[in-house]
Amino acid sequence: MTKHAEPLVGDLVRPRNVCAQGRNVGLVMSTGEGVFEDQIKVLWDKPVWYDPDDGYSVEYGPEMEVISAARR
Repeated sequence: MTKHAEPLVGDLVRPRNVCAQGRNVGLVMSTGEGVFEDQIKVLWDKPVWYDPDDGYSVEYGPEMEVISAARR
């Protein structure tokens, strides 16, 4: 079993499971979100839902696959 890289700000991600509603590619905008600070905020190409305050969707990092890491 391989360890999956945790998405970081600036990474390009996609859902590990196919999303029938459209989410294909997203950009990680922030990490440490949610009550337990275990979620990330993603700006999707076709969001299924999003926070009307900032336009980002809150997701769980392990459910995302990093397809291109941001330069650090």
